[in-house]
Amino acid sequence: MKMSDATTLQKISEDLDFLKEKIGKIEGDVEEINLDLHRRVKPSYLEKLKKIDEGKFLSEEEFEREIAEE
Repeated sequence: MKMSDATTLQKISEDLDFLKEKIGKIEGDVEEINLDLHRRVKPSYLEKLKKIDEGKFLSEEEFEREIAEE
């Protein structure tokens, strides 16, 4: 059974609408990733992350003391 030209065009139109929607979502996701990659991080946060990466964890007392110093 062969689709009529109108049915074929309708299917193409629906497929294009679907693709436009998906591309719009992908563009939004890429924009969010781009913003995250270019966001600047406070230097004090970087130091804290380095300590975490080194495995240095503070006791509750040390933590409270550092919080009080900031």
